[in-house]
Amino acid sequence: MTASHSKRPDVVVVGAGAWGRAIAFRLSLDGASVRLVGDGRPATAEIAAGMLCPWSEKVDDGEDQLPSALHACARDWPALAARIEAASGASVGYHRTGSVFVASRPEHHGAVERLRSILARDGYEQPWIDHEEVSRLVPAIGPAVSGGIALEDEHSVDPRLLLQALDQALARAAVDRREASITSLDDPLLAAGAVVIAAGAGSGRLGLRGRVRPVKGQIVTLAPRGGRSLGIDRIVRTPGAYVVPRADGTVVVGATQEEQSDTDVTVDGVLGLLEEAVRLAPGLADARLATVAAGLRPATVDLRPLLGRDDAGVIWATGGFRHGVLLLPLVVDAISAEVAGRSPSPLTTPFSPSRFTVPV
Repeated sequence: MTASHSKRPDVVVVGAGAWGRAIAFRLSLDGASVRLVGDGRPATAEIAAGMLCPWSEKVDDGEDQLPSALHACARDWPALAARIEAASGASVGYHRTGSVFVASRPEHHGAVERLRSILARDGYEQPWIDHEEVSRLVPAIGPAVSGGIALEDEHSVDPRLLLQALDQALARAAVDRREASITSLDDPLLAAGAVVIAAGAGSGRLGLRGRVRPVKGQIVTLAPRGGRSLGIDRIVRTPGAYVVPRADGTVVVGATQEEQSDTDVTVDGVLGLLEEAVRLAPGLADARLATVAAGLRPATVDLRPLLGRDDAGVIWATGGFRHGVLLLPLVVDAISAEVAGRSPSPLTTPFSPSRFTVPV
């Protein structure tokens, strides 16, 4: 069934960021007629690093709910990438790189060792590698890096290419795309069999006030000059920053985490990122400053995603916070199951809207 611009669609998806586009893509594959409504603003994913790094994001939360979901998503990403590329004829920039999580300051050692102990507890034991071994993996690394751990199963995707590929797939599927600022669930554009809210940090104004907030992140892209490589072919992370290589030879440096709702790029934010990047890899001081940008990540009050149907029948898909791109496989499967009335994966149970039972 294809979408019609005049008939009532099966599903309306509010929010045309990475989650909204990917959900609309998956639902169209399921045979639903889909209307995708965006507000015309750039997608937050346009400035995301696109890291698929569940192990170096590992936290000891006592229940292991979010890490389990992130690990599953990392395993499922190659299949999702292939599916989008087959439907669009375009690359999503899935880049098999591996990562290193390193100490570039004395105070980083405790964090690296804590990550090692958490991983070892969960059966993913990683040896400490010294500066010489890190340098073998990442030739551009500087003398400030004393060592760290290598995580060969961590990769990345280029969110810009991902969004472009999804656009092409949606066009081929004849998804009805609209541009409007939705401020109420009573908006006529939302007349459909099911409504999915995937409006990112703006989801709060549609019924989650106080449960979803924007968290600002600033990011920098550096490009080589004079045909010289930047010497970084895998993801490099510290407890305070990351450097992510792109297939085009650029690297992305990020990201700040600020309890702010503006998207201004600040001197302080960019300076901190550049200082850490150059400390990691001194040669980056000679790179070209290609872009600087800021975006708003959607964060729930418990920093976990919100996936599923509420008591009013509205389906929510928001709250990706720092893991928005990585979580995509789980997101599209969860929303597809909700729309079709199938039992969702047990991995999504902790992220149900039912955990927010007190209206605000």
